[in-house]
Amino acid sequence: MILVFDSLAEANNSLMRILEANNLPAQAAMSTDETLQHIFTYKYKLLILRADAFEGSDAQEVLRVMNNNPNVKDTPVLLITPSSIKQKIKFETYTGLWLDCLFGDYSTDFLIFKIKSIQDRQEYIAGLYHDNRFLKDELQKTKMTEAAKEEFISIAGHELSTPITSINAYLQLALRNANSQNIEQTIQLLSKGLNQINKLNRLAKDLLDSSRLQAGKMEYNFAVFNCRDFLRQTIENVRHSYPDRQINVNCNTKVWLEGDQERLEQVLTNYLTNALKYSPTSTEVLVYTEIIDKKWLKVCVKDRGQGIPREKQPYIFHKYYRVSDEKHKHQGLGMGLFICAQIISHHKGKFGLESEPGKGSIFYFMLPIKATKEKTEGLTTSFPKRSAFSSSNLNK
Repeated sequence: MILVFDSLAEANNSLMRILEANNLPAQAAMSTDETLQHIFTYKYKLLILRADAFEGSDAQEVLRVMNNNPNVKDTPVLLITPSSIKQKIKFETYTGLWLDCLFGDYSTDFLIFKIKSIQDRQEYIAGLYHDNRFLKDELQKTKMTEAAKEEFISIAGHELSTPITSINAYLQLALRNANSQNIEQTIQLLSKGLNQINKLNRLAKDLLDSSRLQAGKMEYNFAVFNCRDFLRQTIENVRHSYPDRQINVNCNTKVWLEGDQERLEQVLTNYLTNALKYSPTSTEVLVYTEIIDKKWLKVCVKDRGQGIPREKQPYIFHKYYRVSDEKHKHQGLGMGLFICAQIISHHKGKFGLESEPGKGSIFYFMLPIKATKEKTEGLTTSFPKRSAFSSSNLNK
């Protein structure tokens, strides 16, 4: 919208007719106060001021007020004046305004050309500002990513060196005990060393999976499988690693799913190990399932830990993200839940969490049901080989 102001009503109306004839939306103001009120209230693409005598005119007053107010300095102004006051205008100081002048006689075509040139310039400048903001935002994101990577490298070094140091110590002690024929203690030390090796193996697996996801080379082997068998097998495997912890199961669901069972076991294992690590050893972890809208199987893992602050929950499934809290002593690489999210997304599923500080957390994922117990006839339960999918298809 263009705002037009000339204290002479006839001149004002003439300008309005010219603009309307050229499909340029415009609004007229009839006084200095009205002009300033409009300028401070609305965002105009252009202000056109016309004055036969500039010195002491209403147009000069409008420019003076605008020049001293930073809120309206970015509104472009076209001042139309007779040629006789060109020199006076030239030396006026309006350094804070986008001010263009049109002196003397002019044709209608030239006026329209001038107006459109000013508008094109403003659009170009606005585009530059937008690009500049975009580049600044991208630069900030890059800096944050680089900082996260540096922190990740530092944590990864610590996470990898800790079990290596432990393995070295256990093996040295086991060797001494073996020489002294203390078989029982040697077995215990070797068992501890094996646990640390398993930890290294999990860390290496997360690193490899993250790399494959980044390169779009994560492989999936889809097949139809029984939900209850999948849950039972995964939970039993976790129980072997946490023999002193209580994992309860409430699952009477008799449905079949289609997907990569090994990858989905990886997701559930991650949920379970996190629940066990971040909750008191005296508390239980519950695994239960729900059928949603007869189309989705929802698998939930509930713990009685400290919970996750609400402001941190949106970032839990982000790459490299870790909850920085003294109550959470287990650092990790910040990739486990990110990998879980990508696996579930590739299965066209959903994932999320519900948590309240001091009351624990529920991590869940939802998968489309392939069939129920009554509709399993003719299901194909295996596929010939693994195939690689581009990571660009993960969220489709």
